[in-house]
Amino acid sequence: MQFHLGIYAVIEQEERLLLVKKSRGPYRGMWDLPGGRPTHGESILQTLLREVSEETGIQLIAATPLLNQVFVVKYHDGNKNISLHHTCLIYQATQFDASQFQKAIHEEDVAGSAWIKKSELTHLPLSRAVGSLYLEK
Repeated sequence: MQFHLGIYAVIEQEERLLLVKKSRGPYRGMWDLPGGRPTHGESILQTLLREVSEETGIQLIAATPLLNQVFVVKYHDGNKNISLHHTCLIYQATQFDASQFQKAIHEEDVAGSAWIKKSELTHLPLSRAVGSLYLEK
């Protein structure tokens, strides 16, 4: 079993949610929250600010804890079956600057981003984190 700690942001604007398209890993081809793993010595807030900027161009200014989630995700990577223990620390963006938003950023495991209407989420392939927040009620 593998372990992944990720720190993610829920960024909403005018009934739209900012999501990134995953290009590899357990959520390949799915829409996910912007975010990722901390680098050595980095705080949770530093990770959140860096990851959101790297993946979307948006400058996150302030965020508050929303919830923590844990999933076991099974997926295939090449010829390997992987079981991933995925711990998600999810923060709600309370202030951000979207003036530098770039939908075509391709960064590590992300192939672009988009503002998606919340009403359209049921029609998209979503990561477990997004699905649990917006579809499972």
